[in-house]
Amino acid sequence: MTKGLQLKKMRLLDSSTKAAPLLVQLHDSHKMYQLAKDPTPEARTELASIMSDLLNIELSVAEHELITDVLMTLIAQAEINLRRAVAERLSVMDNVPLRMIVHLANDEITVADPVLRRSRVLHDMDLIYIVKAKGPEYWRSIAMRPCISNQLIDVLVDTKDMSTAIHLTENRNITLTEKAIESFTEISKVSHRMAKLFVARPEVTEELAMKLYNFVADDLKQYITHNFDLKNAAIAEQKISDVVEDFRTSMQGDFMPTNQMVLFAEELYRRGGLNAEVLVENLRRGQLNDFIAMLCVFVGLPVATVVEILQQTSGQGLAVVCKAKHLSKHDFVNMYLLTTRLRSGRIVTQDVLRKALSYYDKIKTSDAREILNQSRH
Repeated sequence: MTKGLQLKKMRLLDSSTKAAPLLVQLHDSHKMYQLAKDPTPEARTELASIMSDLLNIELSVAEHELITDVLMTLIAQAEINLRRAVAERLSVMDNVPLRMIVHLANDEITVADPVLRRSRVLHDMDLIYIVKAKGPEYWRSIAMRPCISNQLIDVLVDTKDMSTAIHLTENRNITLTEKAIESFTEISKVSHRMAKLFVARPEVTEELAMKLYNFVADDLKQYITHNFDLKNAAIAEQKISDVVEDFRTSMQGDFMPTNQMVLFAEELYRRGGLNAEVLVENLRRGQLNDFIAMLCVFVGLPVATVVEILQQTSGQGLAVVCKAKHLSKHDFVNMYLLTTRLRSGRIVTQDVLRKALSYYDKIKTSDAREILNQSRH
């Protein structure tokens, strides 16, 4: 320990008979922990236990402040496994000084996670500040808290992070706000995982379920029909917009998306929810019209140009698009194989696929981007 920390310890020993034995034990345990070449989990647990015990004893305000200084100095010097053990222990305590919890909540996510998920010492403004200052991993931990205010829910929704939205939807201890319901309804139209979680929420009304009906996979159609007291799919379909009719047309071979689909894709793009995962998922669900609309918006090309690219047997145009937009080879293969219907349903042979992959590998991202830019003019 530093000289300053030693002096604080001595002052506490002089002023408090309750703190003295624990501080001596803390000093000895920490010294042994530092000397050990491979500190054991048991040693970390012992140190964390002593620290929590120090915070639980009845002391004056001044003594508590000194205890906090001692413990925070120790935490600042500790390696990550010990900080994690301390965070786990303190996350379930209500009498921990706010500055100590805030310090841990801003640590590396493996340390911050238990505090962000469980500590009741953190208030709305503390958590909102962390959402604004930190990244997605911190948002996702906060979204799992058993109690989240409406204001904080809306702040988390505004991050537009898919995993954060999923964690909020999985959290059955909270009630979703109107803003969250509106946002998650739109996400559910393009994400099967989200839709599966969202339709099971108590906030989802029959009206909302019917709005989602046309956009979800067959298993969720059956769930909606059964759980929202709908006799069959036809009843639900009669209450939805004419998008259903457009979808049926697509199944008959007309792959051109409607204006409504393009507008929806543009809104999704503005919200930051249009990515490779969403594109491929729509293809997996057989929603080729929606995929084309989204791909047009995603790459900034007219519908006719995108359809022409997708109809190329060689897959070169699609490879250019994927490389220019930094989509992975895995995404490229999925899009190429799942758009076979646009190429008269021809089976993709190994040789054809190998050539397409070879082109994807060879073309430089900079060249692909230049080709894409030229196609926009």
